[in-house]
Amino acid sequence: MLVQLALSLGYHRDPQNFSSISPFAGEMRRRVWAVIVQMDLRLSSQMALPRLLKLQQYDTAEPRNLLDTDFDENTTELPESRPETEVTPVLYSLARTRIDQMNGLVSDLVNDTREHPYAEIIDLDRKLQEAEASLSPIFRWQPLSQSFMVLPQIVMHRVLLQLAIQRVTVWLHRKYLTPSYYNPAQFEYSRKACIKSAMRILEFQQIVDEETQKDGL
Repeated sequence: MLVQLALSLGYHRDPQNFSSISPFAGEMRRRVWAVIVQMDLRLSSQMALPRLLKLQQYDTAEPRNLLDTDFDENTTELPESRPETEVTPVLYSLARTRIDQMNGLVSDLVNDTREHPYAEIIDLDRKLQEAEASLSPIFRWQPLSQSFMVLPQIVMHRVLLQLAIQRVTVWLHRKYLTPSYYNPAQFEYSRKACIKSAMRILEFQQIVDEETQKDGL
């Protein structure tokens, strides 16, 4: 229902297409749309259903990395996006959106009734790694021993992003777990990717369990 309401109100079209929408209202619409796309993907995957929104259905741009004090209702032109080394209220959402875009592509593939060549799986795996590499340095995972001066919420955001990346990796490759035992030369990469990501998920779960104790980070 939320997706259909947003579509009927034109949130799927970038505000620059409409001269009647002010810069402030347009940027807030971008922020709202980013959350709607994330919710659609998360809820759909939790219910094991295909997502409703596909990339070709909308052209709304990413919200800019801006502080709330950078613009208001009287702004006539939006300022340029701040560097992604600066933490703003939308920086994590931007990072999550880039990982979720890959999550959506993988979701489309695994929910497709057609067979896809293995080369396409490997190509998506490469793009997922590129999406991880594109994250702001502040959200790239570092051992906790190197994170004592990092804000706890930033550490938690790093964990959540890593969990999302590892989960998508398992989702992408799990179909080839059994074939990898019969044809290891062709599918061994998928088996190793699945096992590695599954182990990483367990490691992050252990970190969260330990660091949420009374003496944890």
